[in-house]
Amino acid sequence: MLCGVSRKPEIPGKETDAYRPNDSGKFLAQWLKESARRTRQPASPDPQPAAPELPIVQESAFQSLLGRAKWPLIAFLVAIAFLQYFYVDVMVQIASLPAMIFFILINGQMPPV
Repeated sequence: MLCGVSRKPEIPGKETDAYRPNDSGKFLAQWLKESARRTRQPASPDPQPAAPELPIVQESAFQSLLGRAKWPLIAFLVAIAFLQYFYVDVMVQIASLPAMIFFILINGQMPPV
């Protein structure tokens, strides 16, 4: 509960609440004055002690393994991606070769077609 602070802040002078980027800081000064006067009342007469710090949770075995294997796994995936690209490139080059037809002579003559 806040004590002794009016609900609506007072607007200094004859100004409106329009935002002014080049304001001289009147609104900021008024807000700082109001915030300095505010006091917070404790919820109960005797405040609760701070909660004890929680122990540091140890990483699970899976997270630890994943953390250690992260860079080798990334390197392996990059190598697989490059090899797939290389394989596709070779297959496209083979497919772009012109077709060749070879005639094999049998006894010095063309085979019957």
